[in-house]
Amino acid sequence: MEPHRWLPLEANPDVTNQFLKQLGIHPDWQFVDVYGMEPELLSMVPRPVCAVLLLFPITEKYETFRTEEEERIKAKGQDVKSSVYFMKQTINNACGTIGLIHAIANNREKMNFETNSSLKKFLEDSLSMTPEERAKYLETYEAIRVTHESSAHEGQTECLFNIPPSLLQGLLCMYYVIWLQTDYWVELLCVYRSAQLSVCRTRGRSSDPSAVHMTILETKTRTILSPPISKVSSDDDMQSNLL
Repeated sequence: MEPHRWLPLEANPDVTNQFLKQLGIHPDWQFVDVYGMEPELLSMVPRPVCAVLLLFPITEKYETFRTEEEERIKAKGQDVKSSVYFMKQTINNACGTIGLIHAIANNREKMNFETNSSLKKFLEDSLSMTPEERAKYLETYEAIRVTHESSAHEGQTECLFNIPPSLLQGLLCMYYVIWLQTDYWVELLCVYRSAQLSVCRTRGRSSDPSAVHMTILETKTRTILSPPISKVSSDDDMQSNLL
């Protein structure tokens, strides 16, 4: 059976904020660009912070890391805290939307939802589901799919709607990772491969919103990122985006 495939969302605050607004999230919380890892640039990020979203290029080092993580999860499973809303990914190119769903779902007490919010309904319907069931539910949830498709037309990059799906998949070499602040900083790798791998990892307790600085800075030396996220990859013109 042909896998579900969406067009990718641009890692652009205007796109992500409009996307969430269309899903019925009141704009009390907004995504903003993070322009760099230096303290003076990080100090420009409005506080408090409840989620950090990173789009980064796939590299050989990352693929090695991904394979090792996949084998580890197959062998040992992964312990996802019951308080963390976590879903698998079974839709090609839906990394951005699934990252945003994780950001909202794990901070839903902080959010103001519109009465008819389609995302609120999705979360309420799926709270008692397993991560696998949530992924399957998203495949059939038209309100989010339609909003995603509309948002994929937005932004500054060239629209990819006219590119054949088989070629499109080969051109898209980016993944999302999201950090969430609940009682802990939680790291979610939102990726798609044949094994439908997603990784949920607790990074440590933190009740201080300013701890986001250390979380971001830590990405500079993470083994999954090569080159560091502040630099452009040497073999293409794609760079990482941090929101």
